[in-house]
Amino acid sequence: MSSAALACELKIQDLAFVYFDTHDDLDSPEVNENGYFDAMGLSMLCGESWAYMMSTVPGYQAHKYDCFLYCGLRDQTSVQHQRVIDAGMTSIWGETSHKVNFAGELQRHLQQKSYSPALVHLDLDVLDEFYGKVNDYPSPGGIFESELIECMKIVPKYSKPTSLTVCSFDPDSDDGDKIAKIAMRAIVTFFESVMSNE
Repeated sequence: MSSAALACELKIQDLAFVYFDTHDDLDSPEVNENGYFDAMGLSMLCGESWAYMMSTVPGYQAHKYDCFLYCGLRDQTSVQHQRVIDAGMTSIWGETSHKVNFAGELQRHLQQKSYSPALVHLDLDVLDEFYGKVNDYPSPGGIFESELIECMKIVPKYSKPTSLTVCSFDPDSDDGDKIAKIAMRAIVTFFESVMSNE
């Protein structure tokens, strides 16, 4: 939801998205199973849901998702999975059956297609559940710390970020200090890469 609001503020017509998240945030009210409003941010931003309410948001314009890249997406129902495909989004899916080369796949996609200017979204539950409880939704098959740091180097090297949103972290969780240190490393690495690739 925070990145949907930020996209309105940026007011960039052809905005690309690089989304590190275990959830797609693309639910509409028609398919949402739990009433969780935060799961609808991207369907709102593309004009699929809550159309009148979104029209009252300053700077709102409906966005297309043909330049949208997920990394680490995995905690989904079959309906949610298919909606991502139908929306024309690209995804580097997290897997439990084998280890995914997230950094390598990210670089490949960013080299194959322009994702500039890019809104970069880092939901910390993209991390593998090995690191503990980021929030109430940890899941297996995610990104490891070293991979996340490498990904934060790669994004500014092959795209032009306009922003970085970091979200969905509960510092009061049992593993809060551990996750906070990983997040800080990722943020610092991202901005160091931005500056070195200007």
